[in-house]
Amino acid sequence: DFRPDYKKLHELRQKFPKVPMMALTATATPRVQKDILSQLNMTRPLVFTMSFNRVNLKYAVLPKKPKKVDEDCIDWIKKHYPRDSGIVYCLSRNDCDAMAESLQRAGILALSYHAGLRDGEREHVQSKWINQDGCQVICATIAFGMGIDKPDVRYVIHASLPKSVEGYYQESGRAGRDGEVSHCILFYSYTDVHRIKRIISMDKEGDRHTKTTHYNNLHSMVHFCEDVMECRRIQLLAYFGELNFNRNFCKEHPDVSCDNCAKPSQYKMRDVTEDVKKIVRFVQENCEKVGARFGKTAQQNRLTLNMLVDIFIGSKSAKVQTGMFGMGAAYSRHNADRLFKKLVIDHVLAEDLYITNHGQTVVYISAGPKAMNILSGHMQVEFCETESASSIRKHKAVTKSVSKREQMVQECLMELTDLCKQLGKAFGLHYYNIFSTATMKKIAERLSSDPEVLLQIDGVTEDKLEKYGAEVIQVLQKYSEWQLPEEQVASSGNEWIDTSQGRSHDDRDDLESSSYFCNQPARGQKRKKAPFFKYSKKRKGYGSSGSSARGRGYSSNKSWSSNSRGGAQSAGRGSGSSVGNAGRRLGFMSVPTPQSAQRPFLKPSFSHMS
Repeated sequence: DFRPDYKKLHELRQKFPKVPMMALTATATPRVQKDILSQLNMTRPLVFTMSFNRVNLKYAVLPKKPKKVDEDCIDWIKKHYPRDSGIVYCLSRNDCDAMAESLQRAGILALSYHAGLRDGEREHVQSKWINQDGCQVICATIAFGMGIDKPDVRYVIHASLPKSVEGYYQESGRAGRDGEVSHCILFYSYTDVHRIKRIISMDKEGDRHTKTTHYNNLHSMVHFCEDVMECRRIQLLAYFGELNFNRNFCKEHPDVSCDNCAKPSQYKMRDVTEDVKKIVRFVQENCEKVGARFGKTAQQNRLTLNMLVDIFIGSKSAKVQTGMFGMGAAYSRHNADRLFKKLVIDHVLAEDLYITNHGQTVVYISAGPKAMNILSGHMQVEFCETESASSIRKHKAVTKSVSKREQMVQECLMELTDLCKQLGKAFGLHYYNIFSTATMKKIAERLSSDPEVLLQIDGVTEDKLEKYGAEVIQVLQKYSEWQLPEEQVASSGNEWIDTSQGRSHDDRDDLESSSYFCNQPARGQKRKKAPFFKYSKKRKGYGSSGSSARGRGYSSNKSWSSNSRGGAQSAGRGSGSSVGNAGRRLGFMSVPTPQSAQRPFLKPSFSHMS
């Protein structure tokens, strides 16, 4: 299923046989990898692979109510991420437009994105979403996302079933590229399977082999959604050939645990082969075209999956009340429905699509290619039966008490995020390029307005403080009374995840014995300052002699309050500081000019930027 141009790449090897060739791909199953090597005529290549596991993504499959999926998306977004960026993937252009309108009515800033828009419109929508400039959520078809590298996408919601596991992995993988915990939500209904099958069947360009591949890909995706027992992460990795992944990863990292691992065990496996044999015999006798032998037309004799479930459990509304009627009375409706879907996925039963004169799709059941394996005893069927009526319970979230300080940290983080968006818009930058999500979280956790403390944070440089420090510190000063004691600050932020072993570590376990690597200075020695914290040195010919005031806008009392502009200016000019001429001196980065000069919050607290 390659693009035509990709299939011609092997011609480069013929024209340039001595030139090395490298192929790179983010998502490829073992079969696709072999196909790539074949298409490129690669022989004996060196293959480098890394884990497909995205350690910060939290996967969940939720039941979809077809006519209420908009409401479910709205409720989920408002509950979990009312202010953050996200993507909602839909199956069709009309679905995208309808979803965006529903979100807008609910007060969520949303826009639709699909191939039906003109190029200029798509670029405009994409730009507004990337910069969160009047667009928080983008409702898109799979046409959106290629080449998009927005790091702070906190969630990806699939309002419709993806067509393949590869597609799902790629689309959900657009969440959390900044390394922060992010959610991948899939609203699943078996009705979507029939919609996608219709799309595949109506594809005039695809041959039979291509359509079969698409059907198999779809069945793999359905199997992923229907499996309520196996870890979602393990299912995804196994699909891409990664079979030796740590099965306890979700238990060891509850913050990113998938829905299957997070809920209590409420399933039991049992052998249902005898029940399945009865189902197969009934389908062969009542659902095949051989029904014509009994004086019935094939159309009159066809049964849908829901009809078969009604017959199996003995429903009063069942169309046929003979044969296997009531044989599955011990099953709940939910479990019987899941069993029949499993038989379709496992090719024991098959689905045949018919389009009526009114354009509606009807799906009838027939015996599948593996039906005879069941009857002959060569195939056993084990079924994961739920102990309750529903496989997906709504568990009450464990609410942990939030301290006053934690509340202040969250409020500070929101203010810093809003500030970066304002600065980004004014300077013509993507706001996440000013400070990354991780850096802003660390700044908010410190709640300190001291520049020396801020410079110890990864991602905070002298240049950035020079450009944006006044505004950042103005925000932090409102929360400075909540800052941690120094010893707690030094010990925070040492947790990390080992992706190879799936274990959580503390950096302190890996410290060397040398005093150079120790957090505490050796007895009798003065603690070294961080290598990136340097004071500006006076240069001959700049400033008057005598004082050694700090450069780059530092004042002697370590305060960068924007309210003390006069003090900072006098210190910079009168004391012989080199700050006054910094903008004209070689080796100093020139300060960017904001696109709008009418923004008072951009006025810095430094003499050379005033």
